[in-house]
Amino acid sequence: MPEFRIRPVRGGEEIAAVRDLLRDEAVPDGIVLFGRGVNGAPLGALILARADLARCTIHRLYVAPEGRGLGLGAALVSAAADRAARMECRSLMSSGPGTVFCGRVGFRAVGAAMTLSLSAHRPA
Repeated sequence: MPEFRIRPVRGGEEIAAVRDLLRDEAVPDGIVLFGRGVNGAPLGALILARADLARCTIHRLYVAPEGRGLGLGAALVSAAADRAARMECRSLMSSGPGTVFCGRVGFRAVGAAMTLSLSAHRPA
């Protein structure tokens, strides 16, 4: 059983926790997926947005040091791929922070970005 759970952000308190994790005053527009430890501690966040009709993009991906090594980063990316597939996107891109990690979980380099094809992806 994982030592965390992932779900979309709900409410101002969670937005504030994501801001703290990302060390950012503003959380970009998009779907914010939030990872919390079983004790409720914020461990990671991913911001997903639609780039165009066929593509979604990961704007930010961050896992706190205490959440690393638990599989949380891969679980956040998988949850984003599920969400993007439900949005009928054909691919998921990453070109900002977290891009190197995305290369480790199945993304392929396309120009300066990393891309994951969702053509065969079936949401959980």
